[in-house]
Amino acid sequence: MNYKVYIPSKGRAGKVTSHKLFLESFIVCPNSEVDDYKKHHENVIGVPNKIKGITATRNWILEYNKDDYQIQVDDDARSFHKYEKTKLVRFTDPERIDTILNTMFLITEEIGFKVWGLAMAADYKFYRPYSPFTTQGVVGANIIGIINNPLRFDERLRVKEDYDYSMQHIYKYGGVVRTHKFGIDVIHLTNEGGCVGYRTKEVELQAYDTLLNKYGPSVVKFQDNKNFVRMKSPRKGI
Repeated sequence: MNYKVYIPSKGRAGKVTSHKLFLESFIVCPNSEVDDYKKHHENVIGVPNKIKGITATRNWILEYNKDDYQIQVDDDARSFHKYEKTKLVRFTDPERIDTILNTMFLITEEIGFKVWGLAMAADYKFYRPYSPFTTQGVVGANIIGIINNPLRFDERLRVKEDYDYSMQHIYKYGGVVRTHKFGIDVIHLTNEGGCVGYRTKEVELQAYDTLLNKYGPSVVKFQDNKNFVRMKSPRKGI
């Protein structure tokens, strides 16, 4: 697969780690920060300064990319992981990772979907050894594979844009592909820069209200914990 890997980043020049995991990748940052990033990183792409926030940046990347296949990944990934029985095994070999990414694109395309993702957390309690894939769940945008399609992220959402994007795809194409076997390890909750500066409970609640108005209470549920919002596919029998 001729896919491109894009790493949205802001305020983290010299601190990006995700590029080490891929054979080739492109760091996408505001134009005002390009010179700082180029001091530390290769393959830096500038986004117009008028593009504000991760959601608008994701859409800019969707328009910028001319290939059929793209991946958007957080800038602070340190490794990938998989489960071997009950053991979590981490790895960083770009060749091995490339094989997994190509496989995810092939599976997704053969099914007829347009989006794939990996496990949402590195926690065995979420692992389902007899259900290695789901098609009706949320794909977390810490890493998201996208096959070219007309859907875009909802820019009313400053956070939870990946929840909405997943639901759009479930409605339009019938599902998304998410595997429980593999995941990616990021540290964004304790990192500086990026979305951390504005990811507050108030912003999360605003996202909840937007999603609730868009999809209704049968799909969107409020959870008063660190995630705040849970979404459930309206499709039955899955």
